[in-house]
Amino acid sequence: HRLTVHLDLRCPFCKRMENGLGTIMTDAADQGRFTLHYRFATVIDAGAGGSGSLTGLSALGAAADEGQQQFAQYLHVLFAEQPAEEVDAFADTGTLLTLAGEVDGLRGEEFDRKVREGTYLPWAREVSAAFEAG
Repeated sequence: HRLTVHLDLRCPFCKRMENGLGTIMTDAADQGRFTLHYRFATVIDAGAGGSGSLTGLSALGAAADEGQQQFAQYLHVLFAEQPAEEVDAFADTGTLLTLAGEVDGLRGEEFDRKVREGTYLPWAREVSAAFEAG
């Protein structure tokens, strides 16, 4: 079984869902009840302006390189600390790195470099385009 979750890192409704159910979904997936499949969008960037959804998604790509647990924990931290929709704080890699410091084992030379250099920006654009395409 697979549970597909649609998210935009700047979306306040996604924040409510992740803050309410994120840990429950992750725990159930860890127990083997289903596989979590995330589909990420960057629609708030287009609607409210800015690039925080895309830049934050790129940082999540770097977190995935560090491990599944780090990815899931970083996703939770990003939603827990999500600014107001009209505030594009996730466009700032310094903010993303500071928040990554809340996840055990995430911050390190390689992760930090990937976030600062936007290593996963091309991937984030592809993921966002795939979301838009359906």
